[in-house]
Amino acid sequence: MVNQQWRAMDNLAQRLKAKLGRLQPGEADDLKLAIERLHNAPNGTEDCRKRAPRHMLARELPLDLRYQALVKPMRYLMDTLRMLAYHAELNLARDLAPRLSKPETAHEVVRHTLFVSQASLVPDHRAGILNVRLLHQSRNYLDDALRPLLAELNKTKTV
Repeated sequence: MVNQQWRAMDNLAQRLKAKLGRLQPGEADDLKLAIERLHNAPNGTEDCRKRAPRHMLARELPLDLRYQALVKPMRYLMDTLRMLAYHAELNLARDLAPRLSKPETAHEVVRHTLFVSQASLVPDHRAGILNVRLLHQSRNYLDDALRPLLAELNKTKTV
């Protein structure tokens, strides 16, 4: 991961260079002194930045910074899981679409009907199976459309 101290030095050096670029030597006498200081400051900051390692291991961070360092990778993991769930949702909708009178509503049916349906969970501890029994949907055509999809899940013993 990027060393936080190196990043702070890099940000400071960039800010100082930007200030230096905005100041012009001929504006005023008091600015000449400020320009002198700004000319020297980035060099000192760049030296510190060059000495600091750019990357470091998460375990080398102080405890208070460790959680912040892991937030971004955790966000990537969560985004990946969301994408996988969304693709699974789209695949279910694709399989359900031919069974609906309006195939374009298949994604809505999966998301707002199937996934929020009330169900009975019946564990079979000896077989290591969790049986999910969906209750009837609000409309008969939804039950009829979902029945073959659920039969296919049962037949393939989906885990």
